[in-house]
Amino acid sequence: MQIDTKESGPVEVAETDLIRFPQGLYGFETHRLFALLKDRRNPQNPFMWLQSAIDRGACFAVLDAASLFRDYCPPVSARAGAALSLGVGESPRYLVIASLPQAGGRLFLNLKCPVAVNPAARLGVQIILEDDRYPMRYYLPAREGV
Repeated sequence: MQIDTKESGPVEVAETDLIRFPQGLYGFETHRLFALLKDRRNPQNPFMWLQSAIDRGACFAVLDAASLFRDYCPPVSARAGAALSLGVGESPRYLVIASLPQAGGRLFLNLKCPVAVNPAARLGVQIILEDDRYPMRYYLPAREGV
């Protein structure tokens, strides 16, 4: 299946690589099918694109939470677990949405509303965590020399 992407133009994606979001994402409830795309120009880039299969404008920069936070493992509600078809003792893969609010602004991650994905079932849901440990705006530490 070919999808039109915001960052790379038309891209061929196998239908088996698409992730279904039964409820969509917050603010994008009608978008139910997404592809998780790596940066083709820089394979070492940890950022990926969560790209709608039907709307090139619905594209989100995401990071795998496990790549930054070893202990990021928020609880999954029974409802979210059912939507993801998680088995007993299974945990989802968490993607966190990255935002750069303005030119020259600081990049931040939304740890409060991760996208939970069951890679085996190719299902995803976005959840809002009640736990105050997870901020809506987690600013990445500045790197030296940047």
